[in-house]
Amino acid sequence: MTFQKNRSLTDYIEMSGGYRDYANKRKVYIISSDGTVRSKRGWLGFRVRPGDTIIVPVDPDPNPFDITTFIADISTTLANIAAILVVIENNN
Repeated sequence: MTFQKNRSLTDYIEMSGGYRDYANKRKVYIISSDGTVRSKRGWLGFRVRPGDTIIVPVDPDPNPFDITTFIADISTTLANIAAILVVIENNN
């Protein structure tokens, strides 16, 4: 990918496919072409310069539990059980 002057760090990450499921978004850092390592501190970002390599590490302790998915799965299961009970009741 070629350097574009007015792009942010987030722009470059999105252009490369975006964050993955277990990306540690808070620990993103850049390795400059001269070998120095820069990391984002607080709310202040940092500029991407020509030759920089953006590193997005994997979260070593991901939280795969998603309450929305869990509730949807439970709701579907309960609805299926209710449908089975209705079918059984109507056949008797």
